[in-house]
Order: sequence, then structure tokens, then C-alpha cells
Amino acid sequence: MPLQYPHTDTAVLTTDLDGSEILVRADTDPTPRIVLRLNARSTGQVAVSHLTAYEALQLAGALQNLAGRIHLASLHVELAPRAREVAPDPDEETPPD
Repeated sequence: MPLQYPHTDTAVLTTDLDGSEILVRADTDPTPRIVLRLNARSTGQVAVSHLTAYEALQLAGALQNLAGRIHLASLHVELAPRAREVAPDPDEETPPD
């Protein structure tokens, strides 16, 4: 997922899943705002939204929260099989049968 900064006030993210582009740009004309443009390559649809600074912070927080939860869930799934492969502690006594 390459993140590019073609200008100091613009970031473009290209997704790995389908090559869609997410553009985030600061705009001050006529009022300060964040321009969020989603270009879905798979469907050919484009959506644009203008966000206040507060709305952009709320969106960033929501994305961070969800991404963190998904990341932790994926780590749990990957680590679960490995946890069973841990050798028993040789200093720990085994209960008799």
C-alpha cells in the first residue's frame, strides 16, 4: 500500500486489495477543510467529501481503532497455532496418570 506525498498538503494512498486510491488534501479556499476523495478502481466510482478538522480527527480515530482491532485479531489467529507448539517446561512436574 504505497503512500505518496505529491505535494506538502496532499497524501495519496493506493490500496493493495484492488488498486483503489484514497486522496487526502488540505484546502483553505474558501474555508479550511480536508478534501477526502475515494476512487474505487474496481467499480469506477469516485466519491468526494469535505471534512472539518474535527470530522477528520474523528475519522482518523475511528480508522485507527478499527485497524488496531483487526490487526490484533489477525495476530491472535496467527499466534494461536504457535502457542500449542511450545515445549513443556522441563522443571514442571507432570501429574501422574
